[in-house]
Amino acid sequence: MKIERRSLVEQVGEALRHEILAGKIGPNERLVIDTLAQRYGVSQIPVREALRGLEGEGLVEFRPGAGSVVSDVTGAELGELYDLRRLIEPFVLRRAAARYDAATLAEVRELLDVLTETTPTRESDRWWQAHLEFHDALLRPGFTQWSERFLRIIWQAVERYQRLYALVFGDVAQANHEHERLLEAALTGDVEVLVEVWVSHLNEKEARVAEGLSLALAASEQGESRADD
Repeated sequence: MKIERRSLVEQVGEALRHEILAGKIGPNERLVIDTLAQRYGVSQIPVREALRGLEGEGLVEFRPGAGSVVSDVTGAELGELYDLRRLIEPFVLRRAAARYDAATLAEVRELLDVLTETTPTRESDRWWQAHLEFHDALLRPGFTQWSERFLRIIWQAVERYQRLYALVFGDVAQANHEHERLLEAALTGDVEVLVEVWVSHLNEKEARVAEGLSLALAASEQGESRADD
């Protein structure tokens, strides 16, 4: 894929971000600047700058002796990400729900329709973007600059786990049902009911992703054991 127009740094960063989130470049895989520059048809400078940006997003890390690598995935990190979501999102949601109006709820309904009509895959960004926009619409009225900034970083990190180890939580129908429950709770006008459904939704998602991650790690360890034999 050749990079054209816009900032080269932005385009390289976007391309790398997509490949990491979709699992095309896996956890702990080295990111060789010269190889990436040739792949995207750019010089090494925008690649280097893009990698710095992805470090700030938590998708890439620098390791002495190895250079830039895709960040690892662990059960501990997954748990911490969801703990942070359970701390921040209910706080934002309570403030948002107090500001809902007919236009906001109509937008959420439209976004839910888009979400349920989109076929999710690990490689395509369409379902994931619709998923982000749905949750964003419910929380947006309650955002502050910092709560939004923190949550967008956390959401992106969580999305990588979801794509790699649950692929839409394992069951599209169940995911659609949970999102419908969120809209129904928002329509009740009862803030505490909405928060309860929201936290339940987070708990369900974490459990499914954690199960997928555990199975993947176990399979990887078995594969390494057989290779050693």
